[in-house]
Amino acid sequence: MTFQLYSKRYGELHCIPDVPLVAADHVLPGISTQCYTGSEGLSYFIFQEIPVAGFQVRICHFYSFVKDTLLLLSEPLTMLHMGLRRSHELYLPQLGKLTFLERGYNIVDIPRTLMEWPLRPQQAFSFVQVLLPPALLAGLAEDHPSLQALLQEDAAPRAHLRRQHNVVAGLEVMSWMDMLLHPQQTMYSNEAIVMQLVRAAAHQLPEGPCSGSLRLQDVDVEKVYAIAACLVNGDAPPSLQTLAEQFDMSLYRMNNGFKQVYGHSAAHHRKEEQLRRALQLMHQQQYSVKQLAYTLGYWPQNFSRAFKKRFGYSPGQLA
Repeated sequence: MTFQLYSKRYGELHCIPDVPLVAADHVLPGISTQCYTGSEGLSYFIFQEIPVAGFQVRICHFYSFVKDTLLLLSEPLTMLHMGLRRSHELYLPQLGKLTFLERGYNIVDIPRTLMEWPLRPQQAFSFVQVLLPPALLAGLAEDHPSLQALLQEDAAPRAHLRRQHNVVAGLEVMSWMDMLLHPQQTMYSNEAIVMQLVRAAAHQLPEGPCSGSLRLQDVDVEKVYAIAACLVNGDAPPSLQTLAEQFDMSLYRMNNGFKQVYGHSAAHHRKEEQLRRALQLMHQQQYSVKQLAYTLGYWPQNFSRAFKKRFGYSPGQLA
């Protein structure tokens, strides 16, 4: 894929041979990486393309030391766009501004060739884009009529679709995304993972409107991200009350923050992360069902019940 990248502050950005250390902490290892920056070296765009037959899958990382706006000129495309690290704003011609929360995604059509990302000083964020071939999009639209507007010629239905379908990824979507970003931990091919990811994302798109606005102060957003990281790291994270006290938040404010950033309560997020980790470990076949239940703090019967309720099949069917 060819593209041109510009900074409103510094003009055209050019590819440099080495990825700057300031952004290296969130670059995936083992994947060909290109880094673009201007002469001042204060705004960076790091681009990685995952090799997937029949698809273009790219992971993008932005970082800026100063207030800036980055503009990308590319061919018209239809894509699955999903936030990976921190919330960010994306401006699309004719469709306006979209706010993508961490884990927020959308399936959008870009009728023109310009995308804009406004950046605040010291802001960093990442996202993944899966470019959808027309044949795949047509097949998805047969199963999901809400996507048929993307096949139309005029832009108005696309704008309406965009407002409806900016949603927060659920557990199944995130499970496939995890496998895409960590292929060494799964038995599936990249092609199978991307196909399942796109189908799961399309299946989750609701028919009704979804709110994408972020009404928290920046400091509260950072606290929510930090608490969420605590719930991911380790098999037995602290209690929600302990985390709320640790980050100087009331349980009410913490839950309200989770609902705005992730679309559900902190307790629901904790349960989702446990089941998400369980699914990963089951695919890796490192634990028995009983061992996995105790590792994640469940009684075996309760774990099997929660797992089946979430995925539709018991963990024993994967063991």
